[in-house]
Amino acid sequence: MEWTIEEALETYEVFKWRVAEDPAFRALAIANPEAAVKELSGLNLPDQVELRVQEGDTGELELSILVVSPMAEQVYTEAELLEAARRAISATAVRP
Repeated sequence: MEWTIEEALETYEVFKWRVAEDPAFRALAIANPEAAVKELSGLNLPDQVELRVQEGDTGELELSILVVSPMAEQVYTEAELLEAARRAISATAVRP
């Protein structure tokens, strides 16, 4: 099963809430963010997407998403990620 834009956005919102409210989920998100996403959505991240979650000195979490393309690797900000996810999911949704 592939991601839809709605699933990606909903999972992102639930992910943010859970890391803020659930200490066990927060620990999982830091140790194994892909497993945390799968726990929420039941879906694996696409092969070209790597998720990193790090806890800063103030206790805030920083979420980084690496989208690997054949040409290069780039780290996206949260806003860039949402836009890239919208485009990627839209493109996937229209494939035959």
